[in-house]
Amino acid sequence: MRAGLDDVGIGALFGLYDYRFEVCAMLLHAEHLEREYNAGPHTISVPRMRPADGSELSISPPYPVNDADFKKLVAIIRIAVPYTGMILSTRETPEMRSALLKCGMSQISAGSRTDVGAYHKDHTLSTEANLSHLAGQFSLQDHRSTDQIVGWLMEEGYVPSWCTACYRQGRTGEDFMKICKAGDIHDFCHPNSLLTLQEYLQVGKGGEGEEGEGSCELWGCGLRASGDVGVVGTACLLGKAAWGFGGVVRVGLDGDDKTISYHLVIVALRAVLRCCCGYGQLACLCLAVLTLSRRVRCRSSSPPLQDYADPDLRRKGEEVIAREMGPQASEPLGEQARRRLERKMKQVKEGQHDVYI
Repeated sequence: MRAGLDDVGIGALFGLYDYRFEVCAMLLHAEHLEREYNAGPHTISVPRMRPADGSELSISPPYPVNDADFKKLVAIIRIAVPYTGMILSTRETPEMRSALLKCGMSQISAGSRTDVGAYHKDHTLSTEANLSHLAGQFSLQDHRSTDQIVGWLMEEGYVPSWCTACYRQGRTGEDFMKICKAGDIHDFCHPNSLLTLQEYLQVGKGGEGEEGEGSCELWGCGLRASGDVGVVGTACLLGKAAWGFGGVVRVGLDGDDKTISYHLVIVALRAVLRCCCGYGQLACLCLAVLTLSRRVRCRSSSPPLQDYADPDLRRKGEEVIAREMGPQASEPLGEQARRRLERKMKQVKEGQHDVYI
């Protein structure tokens, strides 16, 4: 953070030591970040150790955490650090993930694969056969596809969202914390969730095993309908347990590997320049221009939006959007906010990308 990375995530792999110590250590870490940098952790991850090929320790963890204690520690973290996003992977069963959403869990992965080459863009039967002998990093408990997760969330009354607007608009670090702690983040999350859900219904390739899927949240060059687009299996729920926010779930789309690598390099260079050049304002500005030009090139090369969504999923999504833009919305919109959202929604339906508030 001294180098200029204003958003950080923390976490612990539960099962290596007493979970009570791990939780207390994480909370002290969050307190330290707030005290020193005026910005606590953007996310906290709580994975439980699962069996992994070649690791005897993972089969019999020295300090296993049972389901009851796991629910308890999630609730404690949510109460203690209400502004943070809490990440839950597909290590957990669908039943446990459903229960933890109600405890305040805020990010869930979907359609994850942990075996090498699982997200290969040549997603064919021959590729599957060639990679099938490779073992995954760890075993998974929830094998549902991204479309299935999105449909399930809507059935549960949540609003799926792929929003990364805060990163794109510079609402990060201390700036983000001020908005979040004041309880105003839903003014951005709610409308952006509807915009991104609409775009997903237009560009998301529905169907079991058809989409490239992932398990981490990245910021690419926007949502595109190209064959290289993969669905990042991350859902974020800003639930009522966290500062009384409405039920908004964020799910992301990533760009291609080159795009992701490019942005990681930009972040790294920016951090180095801040350390070596006294914040290197001019150099950072040049990098920003390069990043913008890269994004423009990505968008200009994108094909037009196409309707890939499963008809049933599309119907459910449209019902959710109509409900959330009306008087029965979980986060009621003021007249001005509603008109602005309607203008943005029209842009999305016309095929524009990177439309957000």
